[in-house]
Amino acid sequence: MKRKLKIIALVFMLISLLAVGAFAQDKTIEWDYGGEESPRETYSFGGQLQVGDNKVSPLTDAYNIIFSDYYSENVYYEFDVEKSGYYDFETVSDAYYGIYISQDIKDGVAYGDAEYLTFEDEGYKVYLEEGECVVGLIFYFYDWNGLGDIYNSELNIEFIGSEITDLQIADEYLENIILGYHIATEYDEENICSILAEGKLVFDSDKEYEFFEYLDVRYSDDIAPGENIITFMLPNYEKEYAVKIKTVDDYIKDIEVGNIEEATVVKETFMPDIVFQPDEYIEIIITLPDGTKKNDDYIVELNGDNYIWITYDYIQKDDGKWYFVVSAADKEYVCEPCETVTASFDENLGLYWSSVLEYAVGMIGETSWYLTDAFDMFSGLSVGERMEYISIVFSELKEYYTEVYNLTELFMNSVF
Repeated sequence: MKRKLKIIALVFMLISLLAVGAFAQDKTIEWDYGGEESPRETYSFGGQLQVGDNKVSPLTDAYNIIFSDYYSENVYYEFDVEKSGYYDFETVSDAYYGIYISQDIKDGVAYGDAEYLTFEDEGYKVYLEEGECVVGLIFYFYDWNGLGDIYNSELNIEFIGSEITDLQIADEYLENIILGYHIATEYDEENICSILAEGKLVFDSDKEYEFFEYLDVRYSDDIAPGENIITFMLPNYEKEYAVKIKTVDDYIKDIEVGNIEEATVVKETFMPDIVFQPDEYIEIIITLPDGTKKNDDYIVELNGDNYIWITYDYIQKDDGKWYFVVSAADKEYVCEPCETVTASFDENLGLYWSSVLEYAVGMIGETSWYLTDAFDMFSGLSVGERMEYISIVFSELKEYYTEVYNLTELFMNSVF
């Protein structure tokens, strides 16, 4: 009798384990990346992660994948953060997959993505608080080649340290910070900009990591050319540096256009806000502060892998006329009125059809996601949500046809 009971208990245990395994495979979460334009995506549970080497792979059997342009699969893993600090997530695979990490998880929804410390091709380093964490992986398949690689992928996790003890930036990356270019006070939000830097991070574990990327920098309201204090900002760490802020005048004395006559002739089209620009090469002549002239390219090289890019554009101003404008950083060096000639019928027709196609591509992009989910019986949407998605599709279609109708009317009136 006892033997029979043991066998029955063993059977029940096996059934329970199978049931738990099946349930785990059915677990899903929604991921809200943030922003009104970003729809939520569903991730299926792939297992647990630990510090060290982890095997990760898509859940779908390779033989069940049907390719069109590409196939992607979202898989999430749970990671128990035992100690607050900085972690390195490194992908090991010849095939490509993207990583998202979140600790903001509520009612089966993961929100946002952890702010990364440094970002590399193989992964990135992040600061994580002790507790619950989910890691979302998006596996991308472009064809059958490489399927074996992606099914043998690894995600290696390393604990780097609890705190950053120092941030060291090479001097040449602090010498050429230009007001109005690297620091754009009119556009930067909360006095924060990004500056390219190369250097080294030191942790309390005595581990050191070299980096080369853009770092967030905060500056004061009264920043001006000359000596200033700026603050480099990393997750849970900040460091101040004393720097000398420059202006574009420290690097460029003047800019001229060698073929200004050719550059200032534009063709007006049937669309009032579009002109065809000259096909000729625009000869930009840069005069440096020491009087040296250069016309070989549109850049001025600075120390620290930095450049000032010279740009030109055709701008329609309030008087309705077109102007040829050459700028560098926040300074306008050339502003010449343009001579206008009428574009040919063929040129206008080409612009018309390219605009219609552009509207169509935009409309398809806006509606395809809503339309697919509205008619997907397994999307989990309610009837009301499906009707709302269909309503959005019809609204987009109406807007598209209105745009095309107005464009056609404009074209017909201008050419006939």
